[in-house]
Amino acid sequence: MSCRTTQRHPSLIGADFDDVRARFGVPLACAGAGGVLQFAYAGDRGVVDDAVVVVDGVVVCIHPDIRRTPEVHGAKAYVGAHVEAAVQRFGPVRRVTVGTASSEIEFDGVVVTVYDDRIVGVRVIAPLTA
Repeated sequence: MSCRTTQRHPSLIGADFDDVRARFGVPLACAGAGGVLQFAYAGDRGVVDDAVVVVDGVVVCIHPDIRRTPEVHGAKAYVGAHVEAAVQRFGPVRRVTVGTASSEIEFDGVVVTVYDDRIVGVRVIAPLTA
């Protein structure tokens, strides 16, 4: 993890990741380990895997060359959001699978992977039929 400190986005250091999502859009990808979340965004030279680093819910590092992502629609728009957003959007939970590092929550037609209260992955699946 490079975690270069930046002067370009000082108002986001110490902020909640929701502030980053509001300014730069949905992250391209997300990974979590050891209580640290890393969000990927486009940069000047391609994708920066650790463009935004969050520890205990607080932005501690943001890459100086982060770029806004194009608008995302559908289930993938929830990457980086709090798990509560998925519950509100996708309805009743069908199953929860708890792992050692992350958990999966299955809804009708969508499975979200959650780490430290954030959605780090989304899979669209076939909805249940009656």
